[in-house]
Amino acid sequence: MFRSYLRAVAVPFVVIASLSLAACGGSAAPATTAPASGGGTGASAAEGAVKATLKEFTITLAPTSAKAGAVKVDATNAGTLPHELIFVKSDLAADKLAVKDGNVDMNALKAAGTIAQFDAGKSASGSFTLTAGKYVVFCNIAGHYVGGMRTTFTVE
Repeated sequence: MFRSYLRAVAVPFVVIASLSLAACGGSAAPATTAPASGGGTGASAAEGAVKATLKEFTITLAPTSAKAGAVKVDATNAGTLPHELIFVKSDLAADKLAVKDGNVDMNALKAAGTIAQFDAGKSASGSFTLTAGKYVVFCNIAGHYVGGMRTTFTVE
């Protein structure tokens, strides 16, 4: 009972406190961004196109897998805060990356692809060459990863 109460009170507090630091946050990962292209019919995984929707505090990918090679990611920020999108090849569960000072500690990780921070209501895209394996996809603005902005992606 106490644990449920603590979780209900502490998690929102930590997220709100972390958001106050968001303006100072960011990622050391290199950015690859371009304005999102318009239109389209929702490309399949076989074509290597992925639609990403980011909002507080979720990331939705469609599809959740693709074939190895060039993968284009079209991201839309449907939230009210700035977000970014980072792909890291890892066998770890999405919630098990090392965190330091409210961000994923990128010192031991190498980003396979990054869409740099972009504002609410905007879109951005990136094209990455991804090899077969499991990826953790997350927003690394302070507090966003720990707030739940993370998911997995598989490359076959």
